Amino acid sequence: MKTYERNVEAIKNGNTSKRFFQFQKDGTYVIRVMPPYSQEGVWYKAFREYVIEVGGQWKFLTSPFGLSKDPDPLFNYRKSLVTEDNRDNDALVKTLTSKSKFLMNVVVLSSPDNKTIKDGIQVAKFPKKVKDSLMEFDLDSEYGDITNLETGFNIIVKKSGSGIQTSYQVMPQRTRSNLAELATQSGVDISTWDLNDLDIALTPSSTEELQSVLDYLLESPISSTPKNVSRDFNAFKSAQQTGASQNENVSVHSPVTSPVQSVPEVLNMVPPPNIIEV
Repeated sequence: MKTYERNVEAIKNGNTSKRFFQFQKDGTYVIRVMPPYSQEGVWYKAFREYVIEVGGQWKFLTSPFGLSKDPDPLFNYRKSLVTEDNRDNDALVKTLTSKSKFLMNVVVLSSPDNKTIKDGIQVAKFPKKVKDSLMEFDLDSEYGDITNLETGFNIIVKKSGSGIQTSYQVMPQRTRSNLAELATQSGVDISTWDLNDLDIALTPSSTEELQSVLDYLLESPISSTPKNVSRDFNAFKSAQQTGASQNENVSVHSPVTSPVQSVPEVLNMVPPPNIIEV
């Protein structure tokens, strides 16, 4: 298995250039965070995620910011609201605020749903607090280099709750361990494993989908919509598409005129691996 050296400065600064696992059940998970997946020497990949309620259901949307050149209508519209400095917009500004999330290559050693080291390397999606805790352990003088295959640490993750109410407690085990030896005990040869390229593991939400969500929110102002009223987002989106097909001059567009933010060159997106949804 090809691995890369840790780049401590890049880890500190957050500079990061399939199989997705889900923590579905409450309980204790033991995982091993894998070494850096690229020459940058960082073992995580940062991205931005929106969690927005549409039609009475929570919708998780991945911002293209930092992942592709595609514009992000939600980001741009929020930016215009903040620039206006109008307190009447506070509720919508909060709704359109994305959160930092992080992808990591991990091996699940034990879990409430019986996942084991035999399932190989998977991709986990973690909130910022979990990443910060892991980074603190990785840079700590006592622990340090937690992803090292021969002398790293297994990580205990205690998960409770679901959806936006999910919480996690993270702590490394007390002693270092050799992952190859742990794998051999289970009849697994880690030399057959390959790290997932986290730069292309996640496909961002399309500009069209983000625009549809923004149009939906603007049609139903958050500050004035009763909590017990929920409109059918799919019906709204379908009506949009029907209207567009009836008039070839109709197109989905953002009401924002501010320039699109500058982002790195578009990445070559490929079908995602199995990702652990945290």
